[in-house]
Amino acid sequence: MTENNQNNTSVILFSTNGLNKVGNAIGITNKILEESISKLFNKAFCLLNSKDIQVCDRDYLSLLQTDPNHRKTTIYHYLANSDNDYQEALNLFLTILEIEPKH
Repeated sequence: MTENNQNNTSVILFSTNGLNKVGNAIGITNKILEESISKLFNKAFCLLNSKDIQVCDRDYLSLLQTDPNHRKTTIYHYLANSDNDYQEALNLFLTILEIEPKH
């Protein structure tokens, strides 16, 4: 008599819809990370430009990534209101690099 003691530790599920579920979970995780990075970047960017940007209500990450005309025509001076704003911005940028080193 033999015992059938199989532990399934695979990340990929071998069923008709298992791969789809794993793919969906990965997609959701990526979306959460992208949104998190976007929020962190926008906060850091606004802090780094806090003398010129009083209300951080734009998605600067998306704007800088997708609009070449904006990058060509808009000049940011990177002047913060205080050294604390600079430090907090740099810490946020470091956090982004920890989350996504290739970003």
